[in-house]
Amino acid sequence: MKKVILTGFIFFASVNLLCDEAFALKKSRLREWGQESMKKIKGDFRLPNGLYCKTLSDRTSAYAWGQGIVFGALAAAARVDQSYLAEAEALADLIQTNYWCTSGGLSAYNASAGGCGDRYTDDNAWIVLAMLELYDITGNDVYIQRSEQAMDFIMEFENGTANTPSGGIRWHESNTCGTRTCSTAPVCLANLVLYSKTSKAEYLQNGLRIYQWALDYGLQSDRGTFYEGVHCNGTLDYVKLGYDTAPFLQAAVELYKITDDQQYLRQAKNMAYALETEMINARTNALHQTGKWGGHDMTNAFVDLYEVDQNQRWINLAAGYLRFLHDNCKTEGRYPEDWSSTSGDFTDDLIDQASAARAYWTLARTQGGAAQFYPAVLFDSCGYQGWSLGLDYGSYSLDDLKFRGVLNNSVSSFLLEDNCSVKLYDAGNFSGETLTKSLSDNCLNYEGWGNRASSLKITNRCPVHSITPLVKTGSSDWAQSSVCYAEVGDAVSFKAQTDAVHCSWKGPNGFTSSEKSITFEPALLMHSGVYTAVCTNSCGTVKEKMFKLNVSNPENFPHERSNLALNKQVTADSYISGEHPALAVDGSLRSNSKWCASSGRIEPHWLTVDLGDYYDVDTFVIAHAAAGGEYQSWNTSDFCIQANQDGQGGWEDILCIEENSGSITRAVLDEPKRIRFVRLHITAPTQGTDPAVRIYEFQVFEAFSEHCLKADISGPAGQPDGAVDMQDYFLISEKWRDADQTENYLGDFNGDSEVNLNDLLIFSDRWLSCIGSGCL
Repeated sequence: MKKVILTGFIFFASVNLLCDEAFALKKSRLREWGQESMKKIKGDFRLPNGLYCKTLSDRTSAYAWGQGIVFGALAAAARVDQSYLAEAEALADLIQTNYWCTSGGLSAYNASAGGCGDRYTDDNAWIVLAMLELYDITGNDVYIQRSEQAMDFIMEFENGTANTPSGGIRWHESNTCGTRTCSTAPVCLANLVLYSKTSKAEYLQNGLRIYQWALDYGLQSDRGTFYEGVHCNGTLDYVKLGYDTAPFLQAAVELYKITDDQQYLRQAKNMAYALETEMINARTNALHQTGKWGGHDMTNAFVDLYEVDQNQRWINLAAGYLRFLHDNCKTEGRYPEDWSSTSGDFTDDLIDQASAARAYWTLARTQGGAAQFYPAVLFDSCGYQGWSLGLDYGSYSLDDLKFRGVLNNSVSSFLLEDNCSVKLYDAGNFSGETLTKSLSDNCLNYEGWGNRASSLKITNRCPVHSITPLVKTGSSDWAQSSVCYAEVGDAVSFKAQTDAVHCSWKGPNGFTSSEKSITFEPALLMHSGVYTAVCTNSCGTVKEKMFKLNVSNPENFPHERSNLALNKQVTADSYISGEHPALAVDGSLRSNSKWCASSGRIEPHWLTVDLGDYYDVDTFVIAHAAAGGEYQSWNTSDFCIQANQDGQGGWEDILCIEENSGSITRAVLDEPKRIRFVRLHITAPTQGTDPAVRIYEFQVFEAFSEHCLKADISGPAGQPDGAVDMQDYFLISEKWRDADQTENYLGDFNGDSEVNLNDLLIFSDRWLSCIGSGCL
């Protein structure tokens, strides 16, 4: 029974959200860049003992911080590519052997190899986080043990009520007061990750206490980023670096995963927006931070947040600044300290190179992304300078803006895309005095609106048109859907219902159309695939809608006849480079897979196929230029199909066609012909004067038995009409139902002198085979 099923799945793509495919940073490309970077680091910095040196000129072992970032890069690489696992484990052991030391009753990782001096809490926290990442990959408890031992040392330097300030982590052993966020934040995170691995309550308590103290003390700015630390007199160090905020963002994500409390997820998102607003240039996508003080740690944070909220924005941010770094900052395979520097200079320090590798491998554990473009970009200074934030169409209250890192009365300029307008309000909830602008403004000060807006609305003066997907089968009414499951022989139509002024279509096998609706009658297996309607409105805004067509054989449909010419030996009179004869018998219309005869030769052109044996054939299919997506005027005009017994001389015309203009020719012989060698002989290559032959496919099909040929028994006048269709089926069914028609030779298909259900089944199979096969 024929089944046509419509479903309501909608496929949508909007071209103004992501940059071109060429600029998308995919997982495979991130892996490639990570591999390149690690190879360069090994060549430049790896010492004979397996550790890494400080700089290109200083060949002594790097400090624990730099060594730890290489370790983290290898651990991140091993999560994506297991071939790096042995190196990561080897470096973990070397760090343990060369940096772990005991002094004053405390054991920890020393700042330099082979000594035991003033040890740093941040060095130890970063190494703990890399050890825990390696534990995730291997499940080896030794990495938990090392992490817990290092944490015992670190927590000795948490400030108490007798210290100033009364919380946070001191930077190194000799400190007796003050706190540095570069220690406090990763220590908070490391405690929470340790809790998730061990379920030991002390680590959760430590993480919660440190996190809450940082918020309560005011270590977090109004925008959402964190300050560098607290001085011994209790005053804040107002410097802000990416690696101060990123671990706290990750800590908020961990707390959300542990507690399922939405407040932590909201806090993490606020920190992510704040990092974007303060540190990423919305015009260039460049990150205005160094790698070691923000780059790789921010990438870690964006990926962690994405993995819980699935917001592609965070991946796109990282993809944007990593592409800028790779394409604009790299010189001779090395990177500068500042990830926004395009001077062409690079640093010879291990830590700066390892930061880039770490970021590439971290983002490579996602599917990748592409820098987003927004209709409006806000700036806090005139001339499109200072912090920046891209916003989509919508309304943004004072609270909405603050959540995204934009403080009250701080917008001084903005960039607008075509057809975009912004309405500024000097009160927080879309009230008070207003200013509406439809063009970019590089300084609102001139109109008295510099640093004045408290809320705003961004609208599209030429809204993106909607596309309603409609589908119909046969004579049914149009139904709203973008997916159709049909069977061979159905009539299927797709329509893009829209107020756009122009639509075009693209689809499988080079399919194109300039209409708002397309029809396949009959639908064939070759029509299956995704069709995209590309519609443009009067403002030039482009929107796409994808439709999916799945054509299958009817239930109990027999296997189609095989293409006898597929991948068989083939020769031709001539061909041009890259478009040789074998491409005409490879079964594909894709990727310019065609035979093109040399235009320098004089017609006729020919293509000969050796079928490898003798067959009774009756059907030939030729796919011309337009079937492969080329001009209709290039379709072959005049040609003959010829045959002989030995592939030499004496070719016999068995079928000739003149003035063809169609993209696909399906030619059927009146009677089957027994042949081995078949030739396509072309006398007019195109519709005009173009002398080049373009054949995408030449297919040959074996004939069915005479029973199949008799399937065409009825046309409108009751005579064979050259088409196998429902009329044939209805007529033969009536004869079978009439017992008086047993003598009719049409009814007895199995030759047993009886007409019964067995004959009906035989005819049904052959009838379906005839209408459904022999097509591309």
